[in-house]
Amino acid sequence: MFLLKLSLQGRDGPLKMEAREFWLVANKIYHLSGKLLGPGNGSFMLMVRSMLNQQLWYQIGFVESLRHVLLQRTLFDRSFDTNNQLFLEKTGIGLDDYYKISFYLLTVAGKAESNRVVKWSLSSFYSHLSPAISDDVLIGFLELVAITFPKLHDFMQDFIVEDSNSVELYQETPLKNKPIIVESEGLVIFNSGLCISGLRSIAMEILKSCEPFTTKFGHDVEAYIGERLRITPMDVYSLSDLNGVIPIKVGRIADYVVVDGGEVFIFESKAIIPSVLMKCVYDPDWLSRLLKESFIKGVEQGQETASKLLASEKFKGMKARIVVVTLEDFFVYGGEYLGSYIRPDLEKELTEVYGSLPVPMQDVIYMTLKDLNTLTEWLQDKSVGSLSALFRDVEEAERQPGGSRFSLSQHINERVGPEVIGAVGFGGTLEKTNGEMQELLGGNKCYWKSQHPVSYMRAFSRFRDKLLQRFE
Repeated sequence: MFLLKLSLQGRDGPLKMEAREFWLVANKIYHLSGKLLGPGNGSFMLMVRSMLNQQLWYQIGFVESLRHVLLQRTLFDRSFDTNNQLFLEKTGIGLDDYYKISFYLLTVAGKAESNRVVKWSLSSFYSHLSPAISDDVLIGFLELVAITFPKLHDFMQDFIVEDSNSVELYQETPLKNKPIIVESEGLVIFNSGLCISGLRSIAMEILKSCEPFTTKFGHDVEAYIGERLRITPMDVYSLSDLNGVIPIKVGRIADYVVVDGGEVFIFESKAIIPSVLMKCVYDPDWLSRLLKESFIKGVEQGQETASKLLASEKFKGMKARIVVVTLEDFFVYGGEYLGSYIRPDLEKELTEVYGSLPVPMQDVIYMTLKDLNTLTEWLQDKSVGSLSALFRDVEEAERQPGGSRFSLSQHINERVGPEVIGAVGFGGTLEKTNGEMQELLGGNKCYWKSQHPVSYMRAFSRFRDKLLQRFE
């Protein structure tokens, strides 16, 4: 994808590259990463993190991507009227229509292997989705997620890195924003894995750019986390529940406190996803500045909450852990990784504030919302103390040769994942989406069957002409 980006940013020349020459250049780019690490070039572990972020983003499978999209839609539906209006103002199409068309195309792309090209006829696209979805909405959707071949060069000019920074090698391809090519007779999904990942990220990127969205969405995610925690047998305390137990009106307090036997888990919600730079930067100082406001702030809030909790009669003497919940994986395991590779002075700063560290950095963990869903589902029928026991097992595994992981998600998948199946945390959205797609595809099929073939050809011809005109 990096080679494709560079070639599209340049201009046509008189020479034609043969297959052998192409593979020589591709292999040289592949081996570039081995030459980047040197004095002053940052941490080896952070460079590996950048490589993981880039590679795993493309390798998320079809089913896993569907889970991401369904969870995303579940969260957006909590403030649907506001989010739909913001999305409509930005794109000209509503969220429900965006998801209907996206799920249709996700199914098309999901039939192929992740790095395969998929060609889908424009006639199939139109007959399956029209007339239930209007021509203007279908065209508006494609304008949002697609591009034509001749416009790729101009599109790529916005992504030129002037200083040739080595971080560019690990950046996500800009083509994730335009994962579909429009041709006169069809749609070209030039990489099915990229299309699947792109479609699940576009809606979030659009809404993130709307100022009213951020605060409201943060509250929605926080409330959702509380609901998930409360399906477990553990004691869950919200901010209001702690009023009178600790001074909550002063300072920064985490969102939830969970008591599991003799241990306290402090959950802080951060409705954040890593930006392009957060994923690819491997310079510790630069990365620390990027993560300061939300990602690192979650640890600071957790430590302040722990300091107040452990000083109270109710929680005195308990072992405390901090769990910062993010929307997507940042591939930063927890406090120890944060202190060792990104923010070495953080532990010292916290110790100066509190006299001693309320929660040791090895007991500070980052967890994705998807993993929280899996974990709370698993805990539903488990006895009190199960969460504490799981975390002790994970701690022990991290100490063993070959047991360390870049993300808690890997431990959750290995230890809990096999016991948890189904639409965890988004069952209602899955049911709603399945119903919509059956009605959409079934209704359109019945409609066009009832029409004369000439009527369909005229309608399709008008749609195609209008679409190609808009992409000129």
